[in-house]
Amino acid sequence: MTEIKIKIEDAYYVGTHQYSFRSGEVARVVGLKTVYRDNFPPRVCFHVIFADGKDDWCPAEDTENYKLLTAEEVKLKFSIAE
Repeated sequence: MTEIKIKIEDAYYVGTHQYSFRSGEVARVVGLKTVYRDNFPPRVCFHVIFADGKDDWCPAEDTENYKLLTAEEVKLKFSIAE
């Protein structure tokens, strides 16, 4: 039987809408949870943490307002910017 090798790395979130919290800034995805708020229906959200430690909860259903990046894409983005 052939062994399947799996490599696991962090995924990254970038808000793309002009009113997204810290739009254009890369944040590490640390979880995916259902968030309950008073007077709102529950929403499945990405839990993200920015480089300075600030975190946020971003609705997964708002697919037009964010991009998900691989660790390799983030490395390329920052190596080009340097």
